[in-house]
Amino acid sequence: MKSQSPPEKIYKASALEVPAGVPAMPKEAAFAMKREFVQNQRQACEHDNFPEQKVQTARTTIQAGLCTPDEVVEEQFLARRAKVAGLL
Repeated sequence: MKSQSPPEKIYKASALEVPAGVPAMPKEAAFAMKREFVQNQRQACEHDNFPEQKVQTARTTIQAGLCTPDEVVEEQFLARRAKVAGLL
């Protein structure tokens, strides 16, 4: 068997990737798919970081003493529930 040069191997390998009769994808379409993939990856990363950022913001707020005590929140919502119950 005759040894193939690297370019011939690459050509044959790339020929195996696309079945016969299937047109090659235009460069613009491939670029658009890659751009969409990267954008989706970036959004997924931002989505994964969102809860961590919320927790850090809450911790900073608590440490700065800028939060409302639980008792005050309970009183406010007790008053709201009473108001809604009176309207029904």
